[in-house]
Amino acid sequence: MRLAQISASARTADKLQNMILVVNQWRIRHHILILEFLKRIVNRHSRSHAFDVLKRVLKARGMTYADLADRLGVSEPTIKRLFVERDCKFSRLESICQLLDLSVADVLEIAERAEDPALVFSREVEQALADSPALFHFYLLLRDEMSPGEIAAIHDLDEADLHLYARDLERLGLATIGPTGHVTPSSNNPLRLAVDGPLQSLHAQLNIDFLTRTIADSVDSPEAYITLSRRMRPETARLLQQDVTAMVTRIAKLARQDRLTSGQEELQTYKWSFAHGTASFASLFSIGPHPAKKRRQQQSTAGQT
Repeated sequence: MRLAQISASARTADKLQNMILVVNQWRIRHHILILEFLKRIVNRHSRSHAFDVLKRVLKARGMTYADLADRLGVSEPTIKRLFVERDCKFSRLESICQLLDLSVADVLEIAERAEDPALVFSREVEQALADSPALFHFYLLLRDEMSPGEIAAIHDLDEADLHLYARDLERLGLATIGPTGHVTPSSNNPLRLAVDGPLQSLHAQLNIDFLTRTIADSVDSPEAYITLSRRMRPETARLLQQDVTAMVTRIAKLARQDRLTSGQEELQTYKWSFAHGTASFASLFSIGPHPAKKRRQQQSTAGQT
């Protein structure tokens, strides 16, 4: 009986060890998956947000790029380049976070919570872009994550064109040209133009062109273009506008999550245009004299001659 009990105890111990081994292996795999997920996030679109957070931390602690470079054992230009281009290996970002007593997860969480304030141009910057529509379009394509090379290929530009456009944007404070020639928009925050600003006509034309193409394409995709008018009380219209505003907020939130967790090659640009207001159809429509009446008048005039 004792031998049987010892044997049973041994089998139980073996099972326990196997269970512990399985649990440890699961923990290791789980840790690796989390680490790979964090790497995937940081090495992609969220890096700009992460560097914004790190900039605020450095400022709050009174640290300069030189201080950070000295503690990491690299040159100050190296650190400046990282923050200008907002790009580095995961290990480098992890080192920076550790030096600041932060975890990468903390930085990402703060970056995700942060709201993107609207980018508002000064009157002078708007006027400069309005005076050069091509420069404005070049800037918008850079913000749309197109590289200068891609822009050049589509619009038949050469290196001199790219350099001049990039230089003009840098002078306006809208882009930064890195040491390697990499052009980065100074901000990718949502753009808000002044209603009565110099760029309003260009912006309006952009939306008109988009709407015209969308209506034409709606033959194949009916859901792409929806328009309706209804008679209702003003308070009902205001209630519906709140729903639209909530939808705009949801679009921004979901798009931000996609940028944080997806590679550039997985993303596409989508556009929504919302317009609402009281519809005075009498001022929108044009009704002239009835064609039959015009014909009778023409015939009467011809008979008199």
